[in-house]
Amino acid sequence: VGAEEQTQQKLGEETEETETAINELSLSGARGYAGRKVALPISLTNTQEIVGFQLNLHLPDGVSVAEDEEGEPLVTFSERTTDEQHFVATYKLASGAIRVVCSSDQNKVFAGNEGVVFSLMLNTDADMAVDDYEVSVSDIVLSDKRSKTYEPDDVTTTLTITVLGDVNGDKSVNVGDIMAIINYMAGMRDSFTAEVADVNGDGKVNVGDIMAVINIMASK
Repeated sequence: VGAEEQTQQKLGEETEETETAINELSLSGARGYAGRKVALPISLTNTQEIVGFQLNLHLPDGVSVAEDEEGEPLVTFSERTTDEQHFVATYKLASGAIRVVCSSDQNKVFAGNEGVVFSLMLNTDADMAVDDYEVSVSDIVLSDKRSKTYEPDDVTTTLTITVLGDVNGDKSVNVGDIMAIINYMAGMRDSFTAEVADVNGDGKVNVGDIMAVINIMASK
C-alpha cells in the first residue's frame, strides 16, 4: 500500500508540474532591405529542461532560408547555446513549408528559461516591395531531457521590407537614421540589427553607413 501511495503521489506531482509548465516558442519581428539577408530571431520560454525543438516555417514569396557554402542553414546562436552543443537543420516539405530542427546529440539543455535561442538568416529577393509580410511557424514540438514532448500554439510575426537607409524604422530616411547608426556603434542595439544598420552592404557597421544615409538623403 505504501508503494502504491508513493506512485500515486509521484503521478500527481508530475501531472501538476505538466499543468503549470510554460514551454513555448516565439518569433521577434524581422526588418531589412530587399536583396539583403534578414535575421529572424527564434525565442524559447521554458520551465522544463528543453533540449531541442522542431517547427514548420512558413515564408512569403521571395524569401528563403540562407545557406552557407556547405549548404547548411545560416544561424547565429545566442548565449543560450553554441554550435558545439546544438545544431540546426532545415528541409523543404511537400507543402512548401520549411521544417526547422534544432537538436543536441549530447542531450544538452538550453541555458536559462527565456530569450532568443538563435537567429535564422533569410534571403530576400531584390524585387520585393517595401511592405509588411507575414511569417509564421506551425506544428511546433519541444522535447525535454526525458524525451517528453510539448506542443505549444502556432505563432506569427511580421517581416518588414523597408526603404534602404531606414535604420530606425520610421518609414523614411532622415537624420534620425544617422543617429540610430551612431547609437548602434556606441552599443545601443535594442531596436534593430546589424543587417539594418549596414546600409552600404559591406558587412560592417561604421562611418561608411552614415555616409550612405547622407547620400540617400541628398539624392531625394
